Formats: sequence, C-alpha cells, structure tokens
Amino acid sequence: MRYLKLLFAALVVAALVSLLMENHEGLTATLTLALGLPFWPLTELTMPVWVALILTFTIAFIFAIILELIAWYEYERMIRLQRIQIRKLQDALAQQSTSSSAPESSRS
Repeated sequence: MRYLKLLFAALVVAALVSLLMENHEGLTATLTLALGLPFWPLTELTMPVWVALILTFTIAFIFAIILELIAWYEYERMIRLQRIQIRKLQDALAQQSTSSSAPESSRS
C-alpha cells in the first residue's frame, strides 16, 4: 500500500512511453488547421501533430488556471460579503442590547 502511488505513476509513464514509441510516425505527421469565417478564409496553420498536442495542452492548462482564479475570486468575495453581513448583525445586536439594557439601569 505504501508504494502503490509510485507503482501507479511508473505504470502510467511506461504506458505513455510505449504509446509514443508505437505512434512516432503519426506524431511527426503534419496537421493543417484552416482558420476563418464562413465564406471568408483567413489563414491556414500547418504544424506537426506533436506541436499541436503541446499547444492544446498549454491552452487547456491556461484555461484551467483562469477558471481557478475566477473560482478563488468568487470565494473571496463571498467571504468578504459574509464578514460585512456579520459585522452589520453584530452592530445591530449591540445596539439592541444597549437599548434594552438602558431602561433597566434607569429603573434601579
């Protein structure tokens, strides 16, 4: 159980290496991507498949980081709003307790 994570990682790396060795011809092939609007082509990008895979991974990684930053900002905003609401409730409670205790002190 102790070395299960290490064994799993080694198996994944071995599987990736074997897939790369089997598909090395396919990875060196070229990929053509036509960019444009309907009925108005802008440009064509031609790159090897391995470059396209790295580019796709990089774009997805940046997108994931942006989504994490958005989630962090929303979480921090929620905490700030809750702190403000707690402060308002504490102030209202303090005012209510001082106003209810003031008549009692004047009676004695």
